[in-house]
Amino acid sequence: MGVIYLLRHGQASLFGRDYDVLSDTGVEQSRVVGAALSARGVRPELVVRGSMRRHRQTTEAVQAAAGWEDLEVIVDPRWDEIDHVDIIKAHEPRYTSHAAMVDHLVDGPDPDGAFRTVFDGALRRWVDGATGYVETSEEFRARVNSALDDVAAQTATGQTAVVITSGGPVAAVTATRLGLEMTSWLQISRLVINASVTKLVAGEAGVTVVSFNEHGHVEAAGSLTYH
Repeated sequence: MGVIYLLRHGQASLFGRDYDVLSDTGVEQSRVVGAALSARGVRPELVVRGSMRRHRQTTEAVQAAAGWEDLEVIVDPRWDEIDHVDIIKAHEPRYTSHAAMVDHLVDGPDPDGAFRTVFDGALRRWVDGATGYVETSEEFRARVNSALDDVAAQTATGQTAVVITSGGPVAAVTATRLGLEMTSWLQISRLVINASVTKLVAGEAGVTVVSFNEHGHVEAAGSLTYH
């Protein structure tokens, strides 16, 4: 039986003009989770990451902290996050880019709350099956689970894999393996903490979720964040 650890990237730059860059806290969180996995004796045979910059930055910090610099990293875009700009733009057309949204929201009294309101509304529309997106919610779910199937096939003989991805893919995998509908993905995705660990096991019976959203390592380090 193989083991798969799904890591959400460290905190990105939500209110920066380019979201896809780790904050200083995100870099530290990535070091913390790398050290925590090493302390548990984890040394994977397979390391996979999404193609986004925050995935690469998280992977580099994890490898340095865990002593895995010698391990080859496979880049698989199927582990990338949802296209949040496309999804938000369909709901709120004036937000034609992440920077345009940030410029508007930061002028308000509660940027974080305003973002959550906009994003939740946009995600509900997307999950409910609206069309006109670069990628529908079901297409997203299918490509993430296809990526997981490939990792599982390589670990089923007893190997260990570490996958560095985003909260959306972690939630999609969790919902699917628990037999939940895509509507449950929305609730699950809100819970995924930066640099958290979700553990799966892969064997003849398929892939099973053993633990979800482990985050004691970042909590103990005083660096817990949700986005």
